[in-house]
Amino acid sequence: AFAPDQNFADPDPAVRAHTVQHVADCVKAVAEAGGTALAGPTYTPLGFKPGRRTDDEWQRVIECLQKLGDVLAAHQVTLCVEPLNRFETHFLN
Repeated sequence: AFAPDQNFADPDPAVRAHTVQHVADCVKAVAEAGGTALAGPTYTPLGFKPGRRTDDEWQRVIECLQKLGDVLAAHQVTLCVEPLNRFETHFLN
């Protein structure tokens, strides 16, 4: 799960870049440990519930996930995106 300062949906490009780097580092660690999958709510931090998901948030998350494509392929790791219940996030239920 993401820490409070990690959020693919954040309007601040610096926060998104920091989060992409964090996930890329996690992908590399998974591969180094011999794993082939990284799973979790890889989009927003737990408890992130500002209201209904917006189209802008959706697009920002897609862009961040797309940026991870090369590192995932290079390390042969699959990213498994976990939906959460409505009490944990508004983003993907």
